[in-house]
Amino acid sequence: MSDSDLKQTLSEKNLLVPSQQSGVSYAMALLMEKECGLADPNTLSLPDGSQVTLKGLTELYVEAKPAKDSEIDALAMVMEYAIAHYDHHHDHGLRDAETIKMLDKLSMKPEVALDGVGAVVQAHLRLELSLKDYSRADVRTAVRRIQRSAQRNSKGNERGYLNHIHHLMH
Repeated sequence: MSDSDLKQTLSEKNLLVPSQQSGVSYAMALLMEKECGLADPNTLSLPDGSQVTLKGLTELYVEAKPAKDSEIDALAMVMEYAIAHYDHHHDHGLRDAETIKMLDKLSMKPEVALDGVGAVVQAHLRLELSLKDYSRADVRTAVRRIQRSAQRNSKGNERGYLNHIHHLMH
């Protein structure tokens, strides 16, 4: 379930994001529009310099509920944004094969701690789940959607998928 303490802190600091727009996650809106940042996989930095510790994924899942396609799209978008962000800040050194391998791990057990690009994706997921209710099944569905896109776009190009999502950073 979403993190009511985080929502309260954001509300007090006038940082709550507006209603979800199609294809834009709450986490992306918070990071892009409200000038917040992820200091590390566990910590959200706020514009006033304060920091908030994010809860773990297992604490944030809600009971299985049927998510709308637009909600799954937003969840997938925040993960793709995290991948693009990681790639951009690592001089475009990421390769599709590494990304697909991470997505395979994430699709099986999203809450098992990963490193590198996986840790960044999990941090963004934790932020999104802190702001909006999603089930573990929703997360796995969104990851599988990204996996299919990554596999489809990487055929014949070691950065085909990453080039495909690069627009999220620019």
